[in-house]
Amino acid sequence: MAESENRYGVIEGFYGRPWSSSERDQLLEWMGEWGGLNTYMYAPKDDLYHRSKWRDPYPESYQIQLGELIQSCSKRDVRFIYGIAPGLDMAYASDAEFELLTRKIAQMIDLGCSHFALLFDDIPETLPEDATDRYSSFGQAHCDVANRLNSFLTKRLSETSLSFCPTPYCGRLAGMNVRCNEYLNEVGELLEMEIDVFWTGPEVVSETITVESIREIAEVIKRKPVVWDNLHANDYDMLRFYTGPYQGRSSELKSEVKGILSNPNTPFWPNYIPLRTFSEYVTEDGFTSFLSFEDAIRDFSMLYSIPQESLEAFELLCSCYYLPYEFGSSAEKFLNDIQFMLDSKPEDWLDKFTSFEKTHKTVQQLLVDLNSIETREKLYSIYHILWEFRESLFLIEGVLKSKKEGKENSFQSPYHFEALFRGGFSDRLTSQLLVKKDGTVLQTDKKTQIE
Repeated sequence: MAESENRYGVIEGFYGRPWSSSERDQLLEWMGEWGGLNTYMYAPKDDLYHRSKWRDPYPESYQIQLGELIQSCSKRDVRFIYGIAPGLDMAYASDAEFELLTRKIAQMIDLGCSHFALLFDDIPETLPEDATDRYSSFGQAHCDVANRLNSFLTKRLSETSLSFCPTPYCGRLAGMNVRCNEYLNEVGELLEMEIDVFWTGPEVVSETITVESIREIAEVIKRKPVVWDNLHANDYDMLRFYTGPYQGRSSELKSEVKGILSNPNTPFWPNYIPLRTFSEYVTEDGFTSFLSFEDAIRDFSMLYSIPQESLEAFELLCSCYYLPYEFGSSAEKFLNDIQFMLDSKPEDWLDKFTSFEKTHKTVQQLLVDLNSIETREKLYSIYHILWEFRESLFLIEGVLKSKKEGKENSFQSPYHFEALFRGGFSDRLTSQLLVKKDGTVLQTDKKTQIE
């Protein structure tokens, strides 16, 4: 790709089990097939040598895998970016520490890597005492390390680039006052202009990213940002994943940024729809997220070898596990019908109950169908969600049947009771907390209803 070309692609930058070599090969195949996505960034938080053991060189087995991945990207004309995250414990003022950083980068250069990212996200926001003599602030320390690393790269490589992730990487972490944030203003003043800066939008996981918000951060950091997009990330809640389309970003946004990289679901296979629709957002002027989703879901079902009789259940599953801030249209209708039945008399909803029973049966059949697919990782990546979906429908059907038979609140499940069903330590620990839509956490009696 040309140096001046905007970077659109994928960051493997989540917490959790990194993708396998075969999954990364599949990703690169998709990117080549769809078009528009020209960048892959390697930065899995749980690669020990990326974050926790950033000082240590990669063992031989890792070197082989990374070298092959870099070559695979090169053959497909995909920019490979290697990310390193030393901020958990780096002694910023130590020249010996900086030498360890450059040795690690040199190892990646020897493997064929030319493009790098220095990541200071999700770390303690205090300047270590041993760095106060050299630096007056946290931001100054980070900018100095980045500038020195950039100088090292430009001396070693004729074509290279460095990207930088600030510690306040979104509006929320900047105190919702981007213009007055000291760290970000220091980035604008101190960070060398050729270094790109990542930004996730107003939130860590942003429902929308507006042109106005991007212009604001660009003015502060004095360059167009690269959007690190967590729209489909699920590493903060592994009980969900997101198969909805890329949305909440207008086509005008593309002219205001240096690029957009999607950091998606930790399990690989559910990312088919998110990444395919993202590629269409990049390449199509008249992109419409809903129509893109409708097209992509058909191919996604083929990827899972879903038979025609189970297609409706599969589409409903994707609609229920859609996006962090919303369900798909069929999921909304499904939920509304269930709520109506729970709130109304049986004689008012018998037709809806018949439809519900049919859906429940198709979901059970879908589980049978998926259990027979040969690529087991495809199954395992969605199995826990599918099973939870099936179990929830079982409970709802039991409650509605007892109500229909005039025996309200008499249904007893042979498989579930309080100590076993979605219980455990986490549930007990947070049972008196309520998290509202705006992120406010309230202490409350579990039985109290709060609007």
